[in-house]
Order: sequence, then C-alpha cells, then structure tokens
Amino acid sequence: MNIDPQISEFVYETDNGNMTEIATIEELEHNKVMITLRGSIAADLIGDRSGKYYESFDIDVPDHIDISMPFGLSEKNPFPDNLVLDHSEQVIIENVISSYNSNILEALFNSSCKLNLRLLVFIFHLSPAIIS
Repeated sequence: MNIDPQISEFVYETDNGNMTEIATIEELEHNKVMITLRGSIAADLIGDRSGKYYESFDIDVPDHIDISMPFGLSEKNPFPDNLVLDHSEQVIIENVISSYNSNILEALFNSSCKLNLRLLVFIFHLSPAIIS
C-alpha cells in the first residue's frame, strides 16, 4: 500500500460504525489494519472533504458524518467499517481458515484416502513438525 508520507494516522469505523479507531501508518504498513479490495476504490478518496465517497456509491450520508472533515483522517468522517479489516477481524479469519483446513485434513485421514503426504504438506503449507 502506498501511503502519503504527510498522513500520520488513519481513522476508521468499527463495531458497525458505532465507534472509531485510529491506525498508525506503521499498523497499515505492517497489515495490522487492512483496507479490503472493495475498499481500495474508496482509499483513493482519503482526505476528500466533498463527500465524494457517499456520492460515488449513492450512499446517504449518515447523520454522525461531517463530510467537510477529511475522509478517513477525522473521527467525524472515518473510513467505513465494512471496507476495513482490523487486527481482531484478521485473527478471526485466520482461525476460521485454520479450522477449515484442519477439518479437511481430518476428513482425508479418516476416509483412509491414499494421498501422498508430501502433497498434503504442500497444499496446506504444514510444517513437518505438525505431521510427525
């Protein structure tokens, strides 16, 4: 992600828009807070003071939003929650993926599937220590 060096922090909604959080540029650079693929279009509007995000996507401006404040840089005009994955959401996703992969492995082993173990290691990126 290319981040404007003049930006010191990124303000985004959490809890379905009920709260705001502030991410440092370091957190963005290290993917502790990530803008989703869908949010990448809106990311070009960070700093905008015209309400273009709401206009472009035909969204009514919520009562608590002040579009005269810089978009994604002010608690009065934060980046929308549905376009951001914060660290806690990323952990949930990683746990679900891990659980899903474990269930697949368990099903393969329980069904006496004769797959090559090396192929399983490659597919699921497991370390040899987990298998032994």
